[in-house]
Amino acid sequence: GSYAELGGFTVGFGNTQAEATVMSSILDRDQIFKRKAVSAVFELVTYNANFDLFAYVTIKFSVQSTGKLVKDMTSTVFPLRLFSMGSKGGSHAETILCWILFVLYMLCAVVFTIRVFRDLYIQSCISKALLSPSYQFLMDFFTEEWWSVVDILILILNIMIIETLFEFMLIESVASVRNGIKSWSGSYAFALKSDLNTVDRYREFARAASLYNRFNIVVSLNGLFLIIRSLKYFSGVMALRMILTAISRAIQELILVTTISFIVLGGFVLIFFIHFGVKFPLFGNSSDAFVNLFMFVLGRFGIDSLIRESPLFCLCFFPIFYMLFFLLLNMLLAAIVFSWKDVRRDAQEFSFSSALSTLRDSAPWHAQRTKDEKEDMNLTKLNVDFWQKLSILRFVNTLDELGKITVAKRSQPQLKGTEITEDGEDDRDEAEIENEEDIGFNFDSTEDQKKFLKVFRKAHMELASRMCRMGEPSKRDNGGGVGLDEHGGRQPKEEAALAKTDGHNGTIIGIVEDEQPDEQVEQIIAMLGRKLGETDHISSEIWLDALLTVLENRADTNSVSAIEKLQAFFLPMPMITPKKPQEWNAFKEKKVKLELRLDSFVKWLQEIARLQHLAYLKEMTESKERVLKQQSLVLTDYLETLDEQIKKIEEELQELEREKSRLSASRD
Repeated sequence: GSYAELGGFTVGFGNTQAEATVMSSILDRDQIFKRKAVSAVFELVTYNANFDLFAYVTIKFSVQSTGKLVKDMTSTVFPLRLFSMGSKGGSHAETILCWILFVLYMLCAVVFTIRVFRDLYIQSCISKALLSPSYQFLMDFFTEEWWSVVDILILILNIMIIETLFEFMLIESVASVRNGIKSWSGSYAFALKSDLNTVDRYREFARAASLYNRFNIVVSLNGLFLIIRSLKYFSGVMALRMILTAISRAIQELILVTTISFIVLGGFVLIFFIHFGVKFPLFGNSSDAFVNLFMFVLGRFGIDSLIRESPLFCLCFFPIFYMLFFLLLNMLLAAIVFSWKDVRRDAQEFSFSSALSTLRDSAPWHAQRTKDEKEDMNLTKLNVDFWQKLSILRFVNTLDELGKITVAKRSQPQLKGTEITEDGEDDRDEAEIENEEDIGFNFDSTEDQKKFLKVFRKAHMELASRMCRMGEPSKRDNGGGVGLDEHGGRQPKEEAALAKTDGHNGTIIGIVEDEQPDEQVEQIIAMLGRKLGETDHISSEIWLDALLTVLENRADTNSVSAIEKLQAFFLPMPMITPKKPQEWNAFKEKKVKLELRLDSFVKWLQEIARLQHLAYLKEMTESKERVLKQQSLVLTDYLETLDEQIKKIEEELQELEREKSRLSASRD
């Protein structure tokens, strides 16, 4: 067929120069190119057996509507046998090595793709947990870390590379069970004899050349983005980290100046294209004009012909062009230098102090002294058992019918002389444990368990009665909307107090990872004990503590609790250990974000516990209502009985009065 199936007719020029000369003379005698021919394309394929490479060359001539003759030549060199190394010694081993590396590349691409989609899934789960719109997770994925944009580009390019190679290997492929997969690119061979029925395979060569060109472009882009992505790990080296930090600080100024530069360059492209486009091929179209003006900026000058053609124009516009771009380039340099100055100063200050601290910490006597200080400080690990010993469930056996709990001294974990083990055991005296068991119910006894359930129900009945007696608080505006929530009601005192203490400077404990000294542990215990004592009715806290305890406990020693899974799920991406104040600020921001996410989960648990608590209160209210109705019926029956007895007594009194009157009359 014709070139690219664009129509026309084809003529074969043979395989030798003599045959091509004969065919060209025939075409010249037939005046093929003089009979309104508008385009001609010459295709030829050559083969180098030493390197096992094919060269597909196209030479195009076309006459545009304006009469201009456009000439174009493209040449693509490629092997039909993929990874072929020619006929040199050891080429077969090199080909096998290339195939092995290609298989490893595909495996790495698959692993990389899985990891990228896994990160996308995790981000979608996080966005969904934060009640964000379904499409928001993509924006969060890219804004969380800008390197994700490069990862997505590399992922797309990897897929394009593998797809292009397989398409190249499977040109005109045929699959069968007996013979497997056969393709033109894998089984092509030159025909030693040809006749009138022999078909040249130029269409397949053109397709192979196009695929190989696309493969080269995609591979080059993939290599570029891989090198850019490797810059992410430069932060592990001090000098390279300084360069990245300087560029990142000045990125806004760099983008602004670069944008202004391209806008100005576009304006000059328009001016030069209009003025010189018809006269000079260098400015014949906008893309050529842009390239040549950009080369002017880089210092390659070839303006002699332009000056001869239009000296006044060059005298006016070239000085303006160069002065503007010198100014813009100096602004780029000034932005980087200014940022580098600050980064260098911070790095010097920080490196000096870190060097002193490193030398001090590496001294043997300082290391021994630090170890002795830690031993004397008696640090305590705030693990799950520590927090569970402070929970309300530890005192639930002292619950009475009024909903009050007696807080014993064992609410505070022992700090000195007592070690909190992983299994929740402590080393207290047996007499102390026996004294504590005398307080409240003993859950090891079945009878006490039944009694506790009765008390638990009565306590909730009492709470329900108290809430009913209190009624709905009046909604009153104290002036200017102060004290009202978004629904028009007064903000509860507990929520207002929590809002005042919300933040890292208030009473919020936050994430505590390191071991804490006794003073800090005592402050935490005192704060929690004070909150426990200030709470009027703590039955609702029992539900939340029970839910958290279930989520914190492990099924066995090798398993992971639900809370630990949640922490791992919300955990930010790993980062290099911070060394500068800016890096520590970024680390603290990630920690605060983790705290906010975990706090959102705890608030969700609080709402679940509150709903369950209210549902149980509703059930107890209904039970209390039934009990009160029964008591009312009994009391009514008893009052009726009393009324009858009172009437009888009154009748007897009246009878006695009449008898008394008769006796008095008889005496008179």
